[in-house]
Amino acid sequence: MSFRSALDRIRNSVVNANEPEKDGGRDLAYGLYVLARNGAAPIGDLRYLADTKLNNLATPIAKSQLAAALVSSSRLWEFRPQTST
Repeated sequence: MSFRSALDRIRNSVVNANEPEKDGGRDLAYGLYVLARNGAAPIGDLRYLADTKLNNLATPIAKSQLAAALVSSSRLWEFRPQTST
């Protein structure tokens, strides 16, 4: 029961997190990764962050955690970094 409470607390921190522009998104990316590894990640938040805020994540590890969260959520095929053509 305490493990479930911990996941709920992480989910609350993810939902109430600042935009990555404000704090670099490090805690947000890690929280999404932890939730994804436990099958509890909000897919909409993952996709939104990957599609619109990826470049605002401050560190390569935060970007890697977001990518790992997408993979863990079986959404790899939807993760397409924007490239200029």
